[in-house]
Amino acid sequence: MARQPRHHQYNDTNDIPALGLWNTRGKGRYPVGAAQTAKNVDILPDANDKYGYEGREGYTQSRSFTNATQSYATEDGTRLFVINDGSLVEIGSNLIGTVLATGMGSSDYTFVEVGPRIYVLGANSRIISGSESFAFNIPQPSTPVIQITNGELNPGQYTVGIVYTDELGRQGPLSPVTTVEVTNVQGISVVGTVPVGYTARIYVTQANGEVLYDWGDFDGSVVISGDLTHLVTPISEEQIGSSVGSFLGLSAYYDGRLYTSQYVASQDVTYIFYSYSFWHNLYKPQSMYIAIQGKVNSMDSVQGKLVITTSRQILAYDGDSLETVADYGTIEGSPTATDYADDTLYLWTVRGVCSLFPLKNLTEEKVSLPPGSEASTAFLNVRGTKRFMVLTDTLGNSFNKY
Repeated sequence: MARQPRHHQYNDTNDIPALGLWNTRGKGRYPVGAAQTAKNVDILPDANDKYGYEGREGYTQSRSFTNATQSYATEDGTRLFVINDGSLVEIGSNLIGTVLATGMGSSDYTFVEVGPRIYVLGANSRIISGSESFAFNIPQPSTPVIQITNGELNPGQYTVGIVYTDELGRQGPLSPVTTVEVTNVQGISVVGTVPVGYTARIYVTQANGEVLYDWGDFDGSVVISGDLTHLVTPISEEQIGSSVGSFLGLSAYYDGRLYTSQYVASQDVTYIFYSYSFWHNLYKPQSMYIAIQGKVNSMDSVQGKLVITTSRQILAYDGDSLETVADYGTIEGSPTATDYADDTLYLWTVRGVCSLFPLKNLTEEKVSLPPGSEASTAFLNVRGTKRFMVLTDTLGNSFNKY
């Protein structure tokens, strides 16, 4: 967006600071310096650290998109991504876009930063690594087809499975396994498929063993033969009996795990499924989940807790238990934004702007605004002055209407 000329417009005199928006009192009862309405202005300090109203940057359009459905700026403010016309696009400093992926559709996505990578989680989940993007989920292989053939295996029972590895070196879940009995000195022929973009590894037990060991590369057809007692690298327990994630709702990263929500309207319950630690693509949905009454509007990791909000309540999860922070909730959409410098979460709630931890209501005594039926928020740092920005459709009634 284009920058606009800035002009200080103090209230009454240059010695009276701007106090911002106040509208919860009757006319004539506001402090000097307060404003009852404001449009396209910021409240920023001048060279003498006196606050005044200035024309807001960014309200003149400098670039348009044909069908932008979502955008995301990284926590450090250095990268900007837009989903436009079904394509995931990175916007450069020259406002020229680079397409990272297509086929994203128009459904909602959650952007989650984990170390140097950015997860884009939704119907077509992706990982942004450097200047490229890759599929997030690694598929589970189908059951391998095995047959007895010539070879030098010792007699006994053998179990065989396959695992795919993606271009980033991540492994997915183990395939359904197949067990075969070798009665003489024979080998095992293994046949399966390896999709484009992945490599595969064979895992096999030793004779009559229970632990699956990494046997080696699999290109679609191999014969397992010879002495297997030299195999020493077992498969990770997290890969056995797990499945890939289904990212149908919001997602968040907390304490080494990826959390993703799914709302079941018929039960009015949101199930939040969490991954194995540091295996963000592996889940066990039948047992690894949290159930929350109502539809979850946001999930954020802040000050060592996962903050979960619905329209009815604000909750904090510490990895073991849930604590009720407030008995009122947030507005649907994107109602939260984080000040990463202070590790403080700001929320647009049914009672105005709040922050935590600890929970503080920042506007209930000064500003009365309709909460809206949907909201989008952002945390900004403009010339050293912090701003929590809220966009709503202005529907609904304010809880503190004067």
